Amino acid sequence: MVHISLWSDVTNAIKSYNTDSKALEIALHGYKDLVMGPEKKHIVNKLKFIKEETKMHRSQVRAAGIEIVTNINSDLANVQEWIRYANETLLNSNY
Repeated sequence: MVHISLWSDVTNAIKSYNTDSKALEIALHGYKDLVMGPEKKHIVNKLKFIKEETKMHRSQVRAAGIEIVTNINSDLANVQEWIRYANETLLNSNY
């Protein structure tokens, strides 16, 4: 598995691997993309982009580096909201 860091250009990184060589792990920013509760549009657009870019590869999205910033209840609520949006986007064939 090849880890594509949250600071990497996903499109360029994916071009480096042919479709049958390695599984790709796309990392998200745990603070900006999950804990801070970004708007649904931001989450859906980012995940749709990743889904489209990796459609010919075996891949997974990794949400790591989650930390408690405000308080555990609100931060976990934001993560749970992100999970709902991610399920809708990544598991829905219409996206």
